[in-house]
Amino acid sequence: MNQSRDIGPELNQINGVAITFLSILTTILAIIPLTTFIRIRQVGPCSLLLISMLFSTFAAVNSRIWSSENQSEWYSGVGICHIETPLRQPLTIAFAFAMVLMPWKLVETLRTRRVVQLNRVWRDIVFVWGVPVFIIMPFQYLVMTNVYSIIPGFGCMPEFDESWLSLLVVFMWWPVLLFFTLVLAIIMGIMINRKREEISESLNDNSSRASERTFIKLYIVAAVLIAIYFPTQLIFVIRYVPLRYGSFPFALEKNKEWVVPTLYHTSDDPQIQYEPWAYIAINFLMFLFYGANTDAQKSYRKCVENIGLVKLFPRFFSQQPHNSAKSLLSYGDFVGYITRKFEKHKDSTSKPHESVPKSSSYWGLSGN
Repeated sequence: MNQSRDIGPELNQINGVAITFLSILTTILAIIPLTTFIRIRQVGPCSLLLISMLFSTFAAVNSRIWSSENQSEWYSGVGICHIETPLRQPLTIAFAFAMVLMPWKLVETLRTRRVVQLNRVWRDIVFVWGVPVFIIMPFQYLVMTNVYSIIPGFGCMPEFDESWLSLLVVFMWWPVLLFFTLVLAIIMGIMINRKREEISESLNDNSSRASERTFIKLYIVAAVLIAIYFPTQLIFVIRYVPLRYGSFPFALEKNKEWVVPTLYHTSDDPQIQYEPWAYIAINFLMFLFYGANTDAQKSYRKCVENIGLVKLFPRFFSQQPHNSAKSLLSYGDFVGYITRKFEKHKDSTSKPHESVPKSSSYWGLSGN
């Protein structure tokens, strides 16, 4: 194992404390959106949010366990790293598959204009989790350079060799799935743009609040996929995917050094300590979309009433759920806020229109 030494960039202690607190907070906030996705059988966003919550949990724990540069005081990682390390790569690839599935299903909905059959849920589950569970999970051990590595602030992580087998098992999925995500997101944006007149007409109908929210969420999802996810993941691919690969040694057993963890200092990869912020942002973004609307407020109120604490939060739950526009929690409803802005600019007269395909409600895009 590596020993303590004089280093350059050191661990950002304030960042570690902030990650611990916000990872716990946003994971709790993401529970209601997760239950919403499960209820409406949304495999893509459900998988994405579940993985984000798991990684946030890892970050909250690891940032406290390995919170210094002094390796002599570190916990060895036995137990926790044996659980986290083999899960990181499969979960990362499952996340990428979920990001492909989301625009794919939206494109399918916009193209067919009909409700997608619920029996396709199993097909979506296999699409997102098939490769991570049946290919990456078992075969990654063949290309791992050691049992696990530890870096301060971030914690446990796997490392892979640069053989051609690593390319097939691990590295090729990142750029391939990123490319398909970009293509599908662009197609989705084009299809939404082509239907803008149809959707705009529905916005002029005083009874079309659900259509407004569908319109807003579709555009925001497309913008997030193209403007945020792609460049972020592209940087990740450039940093971590090797350009050259060698031969694979077909050894039946790993050498004795394989079971010895590798310990790093922050200076070996100063940026990795900030990676958990991506999952904190995802948790919070999902809360803004699905955790502050009318349905979510009903869930919060019911939970508080069940445990008898409603009297402690009279201002927070003073309004009935159906009057969410005036309740305190409604100010966190990002989509609701934009919808109210649209309402102020709507024409007062109704126009004939062809309503937005009802199939979009299956994706949790309509309604509250």
